[in-house]
Amino acid sequence: MQLTCFYISPHEPTIETIACLERELDGLGSVHVVQPDGRVADAAVRCVDATTPYTLVVTDNVCFVPGTVRTLLRNFRWRRALQRNLYKLACSVRCPLSENAYPGLVALYWTDAISQIGTVDVPTAPMPTEYRALIFGYRASHYPQPIGWIEDRDPKREYHRWFWARIRYRLGLYDRPVPSVTEHVLLYGKDNDCRHLYAAAGIEDANRLRPKVDLVDDCHLGPIGQQLAFVAEEDEPMLADYFRVSGVVPRHAVRRRAA
Repeated sequence: MQLTCFYISPHEPTIETIACLERELDGLGSVHVVQPDGRVADAAVRCVDATTPYTLVVTDNVCFVPGTVRTLLRNFRWRRALQRNLYKLACSVRCPLSENAYPGLVALYWTDAISQIGTVDVPTAPMPTEYRALIFGYRASHYPQPIGWIEDRDPKREYHRWFWARIRYRLGLYDRPVPSVTEHVLLYGKDNDCRHLYAAAGIEDANRLRPKVDLVDDCHLGPIGQQLAFVAEEDEPMLADYFRVSGVVPRHAVRRRAA
């Protein structure tokens, strides 16, 4: 047993997610679904007590490219052999909705390090793990390629996924920007997928927060989110009007990324 995998999220994992994790960890370790009784930040503390040398944390419905976890483990061991103060290998996944790499949903940790730090990455932690790690002299490393894709079509999860992506980016935890409100609106005009409007709403609500000051709960809904029924047929007209979507956006429109 080299690896313990924890699934930790305010939302229930899909059957496909757990099956994929179990296939990936076959012969490496075990999968545990952590049900947050209160805040996700409190539940994350349970992940530091793994009995294996390495801990994998998954925080959304992610499907891995077959064989990826073994590749990550080898890569992390090699990096730690060269730089002993690495505590985390941060990974990104492909989002089929925006066709961009999305950070923050999967990370591989050295268990001894996170036992000292006291927590793993969650978006609502009062002090992000990377900041806490610096106090102990640890550094994070980033895996260059996306390791899988998000398998989910739930509109509420779409809103929260991009809400927390924007918060993480504004906190400086990731060096690559998330798609902007403008980009999602352009994509909606291209394919008429309402999930783009939910994503834009999440990003817009995150832009109104002061992430280093305003601590919100895991299932926080901003001003736009509070108006949503999270049923596409009901929400689409309101969101389209809010973002002033009229007609089809030209396909040659240039996509802009968040600054």
